[in-house]
Amino acid sequence: EKVQILSSARHSKRKSTTPYVVRQNLGKGALWFFADLPFTFVHYEDRYFILTDVLWDIFQEKEPEGTRSALIRIEDVNPTQSPVALRWAVDFLADNKVPFSIALIPMYSNVFSGGDETPQPVWKPVTEYPEFVGFLKYAKARGANFIMHGVAHEAGDLISGYDGDTGSDYEFWVYPENKFLKNDSSDLVISLLEKGEEVFNKLGIRPVAWEVPHYAASGLDFQLFGELFEWNYHRPIYFKYNKTSG
Repeated sequence: EKVQILSSARHSKRKSTTPYVVRQNLGKGALWFFADLPFTFVHYEDRYFILTDVLWDIFQEKEPEGTRSALIRIEDVNPTQSPVALRWAVDFLADNKVPFSIALIPMYSNVFSGGDETPQPVWKPVTEYPEFVGFLKYAKARGANFIMHGVAHEAGDLISGYDGDTGSDYEFWVYPENKFLKNDSSDLVISLLEKGEEVFNKLGIRPVAWEVPHYAASGLDFQLFGELFEWNYHRPIYFKYNKTSG
């Protein structure tokens, strides 16, 4: 009588169900049980939304009334994307009076530019791409807010993730090994951020927030991001890591 099943998980093939969220009432309070970790992977169609829905009950807070709102972000914006498609997205949002932000990667980097046989590494500020700069000015004029989404969204000469290209790879984390960068330090992070800030200054754009590429970084890095930016706009992924200075 003291236990309530608030959500059940259904097997996609066998159609069998099992309790997913369970509340055990304990007088004035309650114990809440989740069948797994809802934060392991956050997706707009995933179980994360079940957690957000019951948070009001967990904290015994009254759910706000009125229209629910969401944050709209155009992600991983860099010179390799179609300016036509980007302008269409900006026009659609602006014409419908929807506030939005652009997650801009200020440096373009590609380890294997020119192909695997004749790699010609690229590390260039987006200010060197005139058509792309034109789009950024247009987006700014249409009311876009800008987020600094990493500096290059790629880890230099390291393939950390997929293909060594901006927007694809991690920048402050080694993947799939899931460990911090070998040269991870305050000096490295700050020097990279200064390069990104320089590009934003040249564009005449002030970023309103910081977003970690692929949401993963070391404990030291997250500490620095929190100290250097007024707003961090991402879902952090934390790994076991003890280094907090250096």
